[in-house]
Amino acid sequence: MNAVILGTPSGLHAQQGIAAAQHGLHVLTEKPIDITTKNADALISAAEKSKVKLAVIFQDRLKPNIQRLKQWLDRASSANHFSSTPA
Repeated sequence: MNAVILGTPSGLHAQQGIAAAQHGLHVLTEKPIDITTKNADALISAAEKSKVKLAVIFQDRLKPNIQRLKQWLDRASSANHFSSTPA
C-alpha cells in the first residue's frame, strides 16, 4: 500500500492523515483538510516531514451527473458480475 484516501468526517482528516504520513503513506483527503487551522497545519507539517504527498480533493458525489454515472456503472457491474455463459 502506497497511499490512503480519507473520506471520513472532516474532524478526523488531520488525525488519520498524520498517522498515515508517519507510516510513509501518501494522503489524499476530501476537503476540508480538517475543521481547525491548527490541525490542518499539523497534517501539512507531518506530510512535509515524512516526505509524502498530501492532496485535497473536492468530492462531487452528490452532483446529479455523478450520481447518474454511478448508477450506470453499478448497473453495468451487476450485469457483468451476474451474467454467465452456459458450459
